[in-house]
Amino acid sequence: MALVLLINMFCRQCGRDIKENACIHAVPLKVFERIILISIMMFLSMSAFIILPKVYLPLSHHAVLYGYFALSSVLVFVTLLGYILKRPYLAALFNCHQKSSRSLSMLTRLFPICVRCLGIMVGIAMTGILIYWQIYYWVYLILGLPLVIDGYLQHNSHYQSTQIKRFITGLLFGPTVVLIYSMALYLLIILLNYLNPFL
Repeated sequence: MALVLLINMFCRQCGRDIKENACIHAVPLKVFERIILISIMMFLSMSAFIILPKVYLPLSHHAVLYGYFALSSVLVFVTLLGYILKRPYLAALFNCHQKSSRSLSMLTRLFPICVRCLGIMVGIAMTGILIYWQIYYWVYLILGLPLVIDGYLQHNSHYQSTQIKRFITGLLFGPTVVLIYSMALYLLIILLNYLNPFL
C-alpha cells in the first residue's frame, strides 16, 4: 500500500514529486490557458515592437534590441504567473520535458524547467551584453551550434551530455533564440505594415 502511494506521488514521465513540483504531465494546461499564454506573449511582444521605436530609435536598426526586451518581459511575466498560480507555464513556453534527473533543485523544489532550458533562459537575459557590444548577428547563430550538436549527438547515439554541458550549451543558445524571435516579430511587423492599406 505504501509503495502504491509513493508511486502515485511522483510523475511517471518526469519523476517529479507532484505535491512539491507542478509538472506539465501531471498538471496539463487547458486550451484556454494556452490561448491566454499565447495572447500575453503576442501582446507584450507587439507592444515592445510598436511603442519602443517611437520612444527610442527606428525599428529597422534595433530589431534585436526590441526583441530582447519583448522576450525578456514575456519570460518574467510567465515565470511570475506560473509561480503565483502554481502552474507549469514556463515549462509549456519552453516545451520542456522537465525530467527530474536533468533539473536543478532548491531544497525540496525542483526548478520548473530542466538545466538546458534554464541555461537558455539565462542566455536570453545575458543577450543584452551582446547587444550593447554590437556583436554581428551571424555570431548569434554560431553561438547556437553547440546546443544543436550536443542535442543531436545525445538523440542519435549512446552519448550522454552532462548537466554542465547542458547548461553551457543552453546559455550559448539564448542569444540565438533572441535573434530568431526578434526577426520573426520584425517580419510580422513589416507584413502588417504592408497589409495595412488593405485592412
